[in-house]
Amino acid sequence: MKYASYRIAGLYILFGFLWIYFSDKALSAIVGNSPLSPEKILFLNNSKGFIFIFITGLLLFFLLKNVFSNLHTSHKEQRSLFENSPNPMLILNKETFQINDINFAANAFFKMNRTDLLKTHLKQFISKEDIELLKSTIKNSHGVAENSGFIEVQLPGTVKLKLQFFVTTISFQEEENVILTLLDISDKLEFEQRISDILENIAEGFIAMDNEFNCLYINKKFEQFFQINRHVLLNRSIWDVFPHVKEHSIHQLMQQSKLSGQAAHFIEYLVPTQTWLYVTLYPTKDGLSAFLQDISAARKSEDVIRKHQQNLNALINATDDLVWSVNPEYCLISANQSFRNSYQAAIGEV
Repeated sequence: MKYASYRIAGLYILFGFLWIYFSDKALSAIVGNSPLSPEKILFLNNSKGFIFIFITGLLLFFLLKNVFSNLHTSHKEQRSLFENSPNPMLILNKETFQINDINFAANAFFKMNRTDLLKTHLKQFISKEDIELLKSTIKNSHGVAENSGFIEVQLPGTVKLKLQFFVTTISFQEEENVILTLLDISDKLEFEQRISDILENIAEGFIAMDNEFNCLYINKKFEQFFQINRHVLLNRSIWDVFPHVKEHSIHQLMQQSKLSGQAAHFIEYLVPTQTWLYVTLYPTKDGLSAFLQDISAARKSEDVIRKHQQNLNALINATDDLVWSVNPEYCLISANQSFRNSYQAAIGEV
């Protein structure tokens, strides 16, 4: 449809050239060398012209019929898409925001009959601030569908609903209009809030990053671990916020986990908070997430056990008595130095 005018003009010009060339050839072949009177020449030229007008008229008729048929089919398809869209769609006057048309989903969403809704102004349902947001978005939309953010819609007898909206500039009834598409994301927002509540209340720190390692989300435990406000980190590269990490093996581990698509684990010690962290990396197609578990208590317990073991070994090896232990099958498990020396003296080898 976009190039229909060029196609019609091109066919008309081509046919005109071909007609002039071949009609003259045909006329010459018919007349031959016979002399013609001026009246006959005029008659033949007029006949050529009339035949040309008749044939081009038919050609233009069928070409235009095809174009208008395609336009009608396209209009019906677009109308069907508009009417049967599962999302509420409104056609608004670009200047006044008067509602000029709605689809079935909008009729059900606003819970008003079509006649009453078409007499309504959009400002009856949304605030002045959101009206200004719509105007600004339409001004910068360049006629294409654009995800413009969120507006709050007040429906009769219900609470305000937060909706995502899209705008598209069109011509409707010979006026500049806008298609406003509304997407109810309340379930999505509720689900995201539940996930956020869970992540904010777990004992582990959590961070989500995109493929460029820009921070998308951190929970409050992560803030505590690194003593940082989330607003300092959000939408920024972690390499910019923590530049020293690029010189650390952690940087390589994160890159490898993202490239391989495999989870990775490492232990890190935070000097400022004297905290030992067990970090698990989980790569996805959209980025990388990490859970950070505080294992300081476990590390301290391990240190205490290790020190006790060292002290016990020192006491056992300091005595001249023979000390050893065996398992239930009476296989030797451990022995002190005095036992080893006596055993070596007895058999000549340990």
